[in-house]
Amino acid sequence: MQKFDIKDFWREKFPNLKSFTWNNKACTAMSRIDYWLASCSLQKENILINILPMPLTDHKAVSFNVSLQSFSSNNYNSYWKLNNSILDNESVKVTIRSLIAQYWKLAQRSNDYCNYWELLKFEIGKFLRNYGNVLAKARKHEEEIIISKIIAFTQRSPPIFSDDEKIELIALQKHLDDIYKRRAEGAFIRSRQRWLEKGEQNSAYFFQLEKSHSKNSISHLNINGIVTHDPRSIADYCSSFYSSLYESRFNEKVTLDFLDSLINTKSVSEGKKELCDNPICIEEVLHAIKELKLNKSPGVDGLISEFYKSFSEELAPFLLKFFSQSIELGKLPPTLTQGLITLIPKPKKDALLLDNWRPICLLNIDYKILASIFSVRIKKTLDLIIDDTQSGFMRNRHISNNIRLVLDLIDYPHLYSDKSFFFRLP
Repeated sequence: MQKFDIKDFWREKFPNLKSFTWNNKACTAMSRIDYWLASCSLQKENILINILPMPLTDHKAVSFNVSLQSFSSNNYNSYWKLNNSILDNESVKVTIRSLIAQYWKLAQRSNDYCNYWELLKFEIGKFLRNYGNVLAKARKHEEEIIISKIIAFTQRSPPIFSDDEKIELIALQKHLDDIYKRRAEGAFIRSRQRWLEKGEQNSAYFFQLEKSHSKNSISHLNINGIVTHDPRSIADYCSSFYSSLYESRFNEKVTLDFLDSLINTKSVSEGKKELCDNPICIEEVLHAIKELKLNKSPGVDGLISEFYKSFSEELAPFLLKFFSQSIELGKLPPTLTQGLITLIPKPKKDALLLDNWRPICLLNIDYKILASIFSVRIKKTLDLIIDDTQSGFMRNRHISNNIRLVLDLIDYPHLYSDKSFFFRLP
């Protein structure tokens, strides 16, 4: 240590304290096998060091914080998304069912299903956010108490424990393990990985993946040749960029002229037309909810697919009435016309340029349910109006059929003596 001008700051700060960074489960053997080494030029008053208990291992964590300079940072809060584990709580289920019943009665009384559906989502979201905040604080407090108790045990001098104390320490460590396992399971889901080895203890891998997914935010951007870090300027530029990109350029006259110019086009039969135009039924709503994919990001209301699946029987009648009323009025409620554009950086591209971020629009699940109902109906008519040569993105058709056709055409001149040639349409 003299050669590199470093020293152990733990011993520097606590010359007479006996503390250990490893012990066996029975606490019959302990040792301090770690050192906090840093340059002797640092002042111990600017250093905060500690020994902390860790889950799933008999080693302790060693922390070493050096106060060098204060940096100002901007914290960006992402939009709220429901933690589906909350839905396992029976009191939460009772409250949500009560809210659904309350607003269902109000909607029936006033025959205003659209507005009361919006109010219902708002009240459910408010309740779940408050409940989630209270639960998170309670869990954090519980974790802090357990850690402080373990520290009190392990820093005892001399480290002699009775049998009851050993049992208590083992129970505390197991409780801490369970807390971090639960947190790792959440990180696993949010990391969007599709595999998890049974008994895998390396939970840090999933925490790191979750952290990497959360970095899809823009802290600095090249705007007209100038790199800026100002959040307001970045937000205004992104808003202007995507407003222009997705601006509607619909022209009714041009559209009608194009449709009139089409000749010999296929059209659906009256029976299929009636199928598409029929009023929505409750079975279609329940089927659309059943087909929702899990672990998908929701829209601005934060209500995930798991929420609709958990309360499908209670929500389906409300959804049916509100869908039917929206169709009758010719417009959707505000939250069904809103989308949240999230940006994902393109790999190996300059992240300073907004063109190198891929936009994805996140839509609310109730909108997806309505779209799914119409999608199922339309799919039943597509085979009748879309030519067989269109093989991609069609049910019971495959692009390989067209590839096989091209190969057969290439082989055709070799099999027959007739003169033939290929030409490409512009």
